[in-house]
Amino acid sequence: MSRADTDYYEEIDGLRALAIVAVVTYHATPGWLSGGFLGVDVFFVISGFLITRLILRKTANGNFSLPEFYQRRAKRLLPVFLLTLVLTWMAGWQVLFPNELQSLASSSFAACLSFSNYHFSKGAGYFDPQAETNPLLHTWSLGVEEQFYLVFPFILQFFWRREEKRGRFFLKAAAVVVVLFIVSLLITRWKPARAFYDLESRAWELGVGVLVAVLQNRFPMASPRRFDPILAMAGLLMCVTSFVVFTERSAVPAPVAFIPVIGTAILILTRLGGTRTPLYRLATLSPVRYVGRISYSLYLIHWPVLVFQKAHLGLESTGPQWTGIFIAFGLAIVVHHAIENPIRYARNPVVLARLGWVGLALLIGLAGFAKFVRLHNGYVKAPCEAWLRQVLPEAGARKPPAATFTTIGEQGKSPELFLLGDSHAQCLVGSMHEQLLARHRAGAYWVAPSTIPGRGIISSEYSKRFSEEALENIAKGQWKTVIICANWSIYLDVDPKDRKAQQRIKNPHNTVEEGRHLMEEGLYQTIRTVTEAGKKVVVVYPIPRMDRDVPIFMARTLMRRGQLPRFLVSVEDYFIQNRSALSMLDTLKSKTSFGAIQPLETFTFERDIRFHEGNQSYYEDPGHLSHLGATQLVTSILERLLTP
Repeated sequence: MSRADTDYYEEIDGLRALAIVAVVTYHATPGWLSGGFLGVDVFFVISGFLITRLILRKTANGNFSLPEFYQRRAKRLLPVFLLTLVLTWMAGWQVLFPNELQSLASSSFAACLSFSNYHFSKGAGYFDPQAETNPLLHTWSLGVEEQFYLVFPFILQFFWRREEKRGRFFLKAAAVVVVLFIVSLLITRWKPARAFYDLESRAWELGVGVLVAVLQNRFPMASPRRFDPILAMAGLLMCVTSFVVFTERSAVPAPVAFIPVIGTAILILTRLGGTRTPLYRLATLSPVRYVGRISYSLYLIHWPVLVFQKAHLGLESTGPQWTGIFIAFGLAIVVHHAIENPIRYARNPVVLARLGWVGLALLIGLAGFAKFVRLHNGYVKAPCEAWLRQVLPEAGARKPPAATFTTIGEQGKSPELFLLGDSHAQCLVGSMHEQLLARHRAGAYWVAPSTIPGRGIISSEYSKRFSEEALENIAKGQWKTVIICANWSIYLDVDPKDRKAQQRIKNPHNTVEEGRHLMEEGLYQTIRTVTEAGKKVVVVYPIPRMDRDVPIFMARTLMRRGQLPRFLVSVEDYFIQNRSALSMLDTLKSKTSFGAIQPLETFTFERDIRFHEGNQSYYEDPGHLSHLGATQLVTSILERLLTP
């Protein structure tokens, strides 16, 4: 029997070890292996190869069964996955705040449906800072593989059995892989976040593994060829170089992943160069193969451990996360021997049936619990929620109605003030209502999230309504003063090449300067429309933005009995952050002479920007004011506008 006929390729475990070490090293110490995330691409090639090889061998023997295939996949993947979800929820329940629990619930629900890759592709990119705090981010790759396992056996069986000439099958499969690679190139170019996560942009990598299996099936290698050792070293060099050279700014997955993918394919085809080569001996050393065998458990467990250590337990460090690495390895070893292997190799049908029902119940239970947490926006009375409410009493409260004309203050009174803007203005509504009520005065508002109050500017689903309906009604209203407030800075400096950022301003523009001009012209048209109707316009300048989620930062600091700092962002930082917005507003002020409210004056004390009063936060996140913060700003506004 040739080596190609055996069930176990021991050198594959060596390849798995290479891939998992690259991934774990990247996650723990990105500076050491800037392209270590490409280890996942190595895993994809291995998966495509092993699954195809299994199906072809079973088909040749006449005993391939789809139910058996899916049972094997379930035994291989689900136990450790479900355990990881349970442990993640146990840890998350203790240390996560409501918005973080809501995020965990959404990703957990998607992971239970094997859909987490598409879930993440709709949100933050893999390398974005906010993505790094999601303990289930790594399940995207599991979603890709599970989707592949779901459809590929049918495709392979259909075409393989109908193709008499295996060489022709290989050529057709190779053509499909080339097309998939071109698709990946296009998606990477136009939608990089989707390209990183989605099956359609990753399928070519699994397809390369398929081609390797088909080649080995047709041309089994009984003994090493002359150039195999050289080719194997070249394949290893391609993989290692990719891990070292490429970075998060590289075009992933295409064309960058082409190098480690082809390198992995060469390593498998040459069987690492032959049994007598140093490379093969290294890959098949017992410790190396052991790391490869526990790689699945280690992959699933290491990321939640590192996330909780770094982002949620206050153990931030500029150095390697050695503690997390050791904990992850220890847990992976225990899980591999106590859960993964016993279930994977279980043969007793009664035991398997019971395990299947338990796993199904656990999967449904976890999905249902995640749905419950998500429906409640994470406010499910977890321990951290109480700490959050100490610094933000209104946490979880509903926002005032958006995109509709609504009166505030004392009913029956004629509205004197009108508040207009996006979500930053929406945060002021509650406090303005209370203070107008206390003064026996009345006002009104029209606010809409992510909506620039500039005529002709499209930034949200409400923008056209604002430009075509709301603005004219605002100008015709009986109020004397219109207050305009928005998150000005986030809409400026939108690079048209940045597809995600450009969603803030959907108007076509070719340069950053053109985008700024669109903003300035749109706001100018709004101000002119209102002033020509005889109203006074007051513009609220940029509200200071902090560099982190303030309530969570404060709550975590108080939980750890820490001391709150005097400030998070300095006055100098404020002017740097808002340079473009301040310039635009000053230019408009010289053209239209609107009244200006400077929030910086309200929140500055001794050259520091205050973000809390006592143990209560002025913010509900990095940029939106809490009720307490809004009260400070609204008091300044009303004292200026309503004081005789």
